[in-house]
Amino acid sequence: MALLNRISQFFKGKKPSGRRAFKGALNNGLTFDWTTSNTSANSELRRDLKTLRFRSRELERNNDYVRSFLGMVSSQVIGPDGIGLQMQIKNDNGSPDTFANNLIESEWKKWKKKGTCTMDGRLSFQDAERLFIRTIARDGEILVREIKGNQSGNDFGYAIQFVEVDHLDEDDVRKLVGDRKVYMGVETNEWNRPQAYHIWTHHPGDEFLGATRRDRVRVSANDMIHPFIMERPGQTRGMPWFVSAMLRLQMLGGYEEAELVAARVSAAKMGFFTSGTGDEYDGDGEDEQGRITMEAEPGSFEQLPTGVKLESWKPEHPTTAFDAFHKAMLRGVAASIGLSYPSLSGDLENVNFSSLRQGALNERDMWKVIQSWATCNFHTPIFEAWLEMSLTTGVINLPPSKFDKFNAPKWQPRGWQWVDPQKEAAGNIAAMDAGLKSRTQILAETGIGFEDFLDTLVQERVLMESKGAQIESVSRPQIGVIEDDE
Repeated sequence: MALLNRISQFFKGKKPSGRRAFKGALNNGLTFDWTTSNTSANSELRRDLKTLRFRSRELERNNDYVRSFLGMVSSQVIGPDGIGLQMQIKNDNGSPDTFANNLIESEWKKWKKKGTCTMDGRLSFQDAERLFIRTIARDGEILVREIKGNQSGNDFGYAIQFVEVDHLDEDDVRKLVGDRKVYMGVETNEWNRPQAYHIWTHHPGDEFLGATRRDRVRVSANDMIHPFIMERPGQTRGMPWFVSAMLRLQMLGGYEEAELVAARVSAAKMGFFTSGTGDEYDGDGEDEQGRITMEAEPGSFEQLPTGVKLESWKPEHPTTAFDAFHKAMLRGVAASIGLSYPSLSGDLENVNFSSLRQGALNERDMWKVIQSWATCNFHTPIFEAWLEMSLTTGVINLPPSKFDKFNAPKWQPRGWQWVDPQKEAAGNIAAMDAGLKSRTQILAETGIGFEDFLDTLVQERVLMESKGAQIESVSRPQIGVIEDDE
């Protein structure tokens, strides 16, 4: 009858009252705990950012999967040799300015050395790159202070200093003159463009040497780099990358610990003596909270007071559902951070070549996106400030007035070996023969710059000639269909 009434209302041009067009907007017993608040990105971050950051760091210290992920971010984005620089300066006629290119690349390598590029003198630039990307993944953001002039302590007149975002006070919310405001330590103008950063002179958690008194200093945005991945318009601060996986990771860790303890006890305890008189059991001692503890030694029985009887104990731990539950949880975590389940867990059971290859290709696309973001938000602003100061100080003997001409860096991130070398090499040769791909593109996919490749070939030829060595040319492979042998 209800269905007939609804059909009748439809033909009469009336909509059923209270009916929502989208099921995602339903309010019923299944969605009563689904948050529907309308708050800005900054309001949400101000309320929870500290807790998210502290818990993220705790997971880094104690969670195997988080440490593995952060290690992968460092190795896959930065790589063993860091992100390379290849200058692309050209003369007015379009030819490469070889002298300027080589000069700037050479001085950049000198500045990157340990003891020069960072104010504390402890990091090479490759170390700084890894610290940068690891901190970004763990904390969601980082402050990079630029020190210019004599204070930098080097001939280039430029160095950087990493500052943890804890120095930005999340509770610092103020309205300044005009349309300027300070929100969570970041001063912005009416267009939400950062103007300055109000940072604590001491880390809020720094308790040694009696550093309890803190003052805030204003650092111009021209001297500070504050990279983070923006997920909502108007967002002022960044959040940890695995924010949606935190609870799952913590619960999984607790579950593993519970199963481990239960399995250990079940393997050690054989039974209990029970008393019909109700005598209290005083255990083997008490913990810090005053709770009775029991030692779990293999093959042991507990001796209880007089008038007792033996009761066997046959727990089944770990449970048969442990493995399936553990995998399901890790799949959710892997999806949250953009990895495949085998990459995160190291579990290669029930996987084949095709699935591993597809997972690796998907991950590489993600790493390439992060590489592009890192070079845009970290490498490029640092290089531009370094180049400007190097030209100004005269360390690079080129006219400062032509800064725009000399500011032509090309970043060469690490690449990856081919998943299926024979097939992909054959495919690249076919694409090159058809004019669909260049040698530069092919080499860039493996993290090798074309100019560096040519330099290596020349050096190799010169060295071979000096040694009187001669190597037969490598035959070109036949292009054809290669059967899948997975």
